[in-house]
Amino acid sequence: MWREGMQNWAPYGSVAGQTPAGSVPQPHEFSASPMTVCSSCGRTFPSEEVIEYQGSYICAECKPIFFQQLKEGGLVGGAMEYAGFWIRVGAAIIDGIILFVPNMIISILIQLLVTSMDSDTVNPVVGLLIALLYLLSFAIPMAYETYFIGKMGQTPGKMVCGIKVVRSDGDSLTYLRAFGRHWAKYLSYLICYIGVIIVAFDDEKRGLHDHICDTRVIRI
Repeated sequence: MWREGMQNWAPYGSVAGQTPAGSVPQPHEFSASPMTVCSSCGRTFPSEEVIEYQGSYICAECKPIFFQQLKEGGLVGGAMEYAGFWIRVGAAIIDGIILFVPNMIISILIQLLVTSMDSDTVNPVVGLLIALLYLLSFAIPMAYETYFIGKMGQTPGKMVCGIKVVRSDGDSLTYLRAFGRHWAKYLSYLICYIGVIIVAFDDEKRGLHDHICDTRVIRI
């Protein structure tokens, strides 16, 4: 620990009970309880003198202002404002419109190849091209989401809606986690979209893929 009047940091046990010359110790300065930093004012208090709210710790002095700002829709001391169901649906629609163009081109190419095939004979080259195009239709949205979420935490749709994907502690996602989150979405879709619908009822607005990958979608 360190306090005014000390030259260097020192183990708490070696200085407990000592008061710097000319200073008046505060009641919490020499408590034997574990100490916690208030997310709002940055001062240190015994753990029993602070409250926890969504990962933030607030002292008694800051509590009225903290909750008043929450009522007004503000963020205080690192608390997250989770993005709700409908704004996430809006972001998904925008991304879907963007991805519609390449997917439509792939669909047209597949249709042309299928039409060109002779019904009596199977052309292995054409069959291979059709298979590659089907794989490409999955690869494009995977690359799209992995790149944007891994690099910026936002796809273009999320940028427009002012939301972002982060870890539970607020950190950014790696490309690997963004890649895994994309494929985890398919689990949400496969169970009749229940994994997506639960966003509307979860306390932290998490879908099944958010639970799997330890992610949150927040407003910025």
